[in-house]
Amino acid sequence: MIQSHRNVKSKSLLREAESAILLIKDKKLREYFLKKIKEVVEKRKNKIYLTGETAVKRELLAYFKQNGETKTANIWARDLIIDQKKINELLLIIQKELVKNNIEGIVEIHLQDREINSPHIQYVGNNAEKAEHIISKILVDLKYELNMESAMSKKEKPYYEINNKARTAKLDDYLEYEKTYKEKREINKINQMFEFLNEQLSSFKKYIDTFKKRRIEKTSIVDKVTKTKENIENSNDRFFKLKMRIKRRRR
Repeated sequence: MIQSHRNVKSKSLLREAESAILLIKDKKLREYFLKKIKEVVEKRKNKIYLTGETAVKRELLAYFKQNGETKTANIWARDLIIDQKKINELLLIIQKELVKNNIEGIVEIHLQDREINSPHIQYVGNNAEKAEHIISKILVDLKYELNMESAMSKKEKPYYEINNKARTAKLDDYLEYEKTYKEKREINKINQMFEFLNEQLSSFKKYIDTFKKRRIEKTSIVDKVTKTKENIENSNDRFFKLKMRIKRRRR
């Protein structure tokens, strides 16, 4: 989906500045813009009202315009896997392919915006049609879209109309949620493991207590038998002595 380029008031441009790919051939200029973008990100994190974002957008768009017609390409990625490692891999592949084709612009992964309520890749820069085609092919190869037409088409239904569980959060927020969710899931697993171990320990303790009780009972029985045996032996001994005395008296 090709559109006119974003303007300095666009909330879409640099929305995902922290993970955006900046494609500028001039190394010094690229480092300059990366530094400016980093400052914007830091100010956002620190809740500073004046972040300098508008000024960075103005300079970026001015640079792109100097080098050709600037447009926006939104490429759908409705089956995008929201995982930090997978996203990093995707961004790296896109970066390599666009650099290889001498394309200058900025690439961001958006989960949704006013135009597209589905996960998609936003490209702003020169050669937008070519960038759209390259990114679409990458997404299809990675199975994040069914085919090139669905990735580029503006006639497809937004994914939220197909799947009411479609993601509509900001990328960083969603990744943070996923991270927190995974941590909670791991904690739950650990807690379940401890509960299982406690149950096993409790069962083992009961077994030991029962064993001890039986052992005590067994020991008690053995003691009684031994005592009874001793009593019998003592009785026999007394009886024998008594018998011997009687014999002596008869003599």
